[in-house]
Amino acid sequence: NFANHILWQSDPDCVLLRERFSDLSEEEIKTLAIYAGMTGGVTMTSDHLGELSPSRLRLWRLILPEGRASCDFPLLGRSDLFYERLPQSAGYAVRAEDPVLVQVRRPGQDGTPGAIFFLNTSGHPVQRSYPLTELGIHDPVYLLSWESSLSSEQAVSNIAVTLPGHHSALYFFSRDLYLGVCNVLKF
Repeated sequence: NFANHILWQSDPDCVLLRERFSDLSEEEIKTLAIYAGMTGGVTMTSDHLGELSPSRLRLWRLILPEGRASCDFPLLGRSDLFYERLPQSAGYAVRAEDPVLVQVRRPGQDGTPGAIFFLNTSGHPVQRSYPLTELGIHDPVYLLSWESSLSSEQAVSNIAVTLPGHHSALYFFSRDLYLGVCNVLKF
């Protein structure tokens, strides 16, 4: 449709939560949903929410922002690019040398914790360690893993992740351990 003389194209399946009619793995569904949710803006799905399992509804609630939210890509543009010839094609695909994408959402004014999302876009495992200052987080913080609900025992200045191929990890961070844990565990 046109709006304000601009052609807009919208895909109502930008977040796939369905548990049938999809070739995506459980991990791929989780990863792509969180990636879309971290970017902010419009979050939509064409899936019937009444047909989703409790774990998929938990994921849906996680990615729905309570207010206006967006993220930074602090490492975007730092990796060298190379061209990979596509099989059975005359074309090429541009690939980043480092397959890990990092998204950072700042803590909210209302005391909600910040979030760090790591996405391994490759098919092979990767290990990475980042000083939090490189991600734009300048004070030591407590980290909480969304999947395991495990928190760091003390405020940290670095984060290390190990990600299998096409996997991701979501961490929430706060300068106050209690506040961060309470706000995140509501999901």
